[in-house]
Amino acid sequence: METLRPERITPASRPAASSTPLRQPVAGISLSTTPVEPNLPLLQNALDQTRGSGRCDAHDWVALVRARLGSFDMKAIGEDVRPFLERTQDAGLLTRDNLLGLLRSTGGRRGR
Repeated sequence: METLRPERITPASRPAASSTPLRQPVAGISLSTTPVEPNLPLLQNALDQTRGSGRCDAHDWVALVRARLGSFDMKAIGEDVRPFLERTQDAGLLTRDNLLGLLRSTGGRRGR
């Protein structure tokens, strides 16, 4: 039997932030009662590969995420994830303020 999947929205006209990296951390952080921090050596390697060696410090991950959130089109992200949500109205929870609130609750020491 063929499984129907929602159409993946990837307009070439906008440099979209992929919604997948947002869905998983939001679910994990929002349910977590303990501070969440990334694997810093892995993050540093990724930053060095994508931004250039020594340009970003993984220990400043909170500030880096905060700055990146500022460039996202949150309405487009909500629309991108809506087809994958059990309760489609939950897409409205993906606001910059809500994500920044989750970021503050992670326990990151720098960039607060």
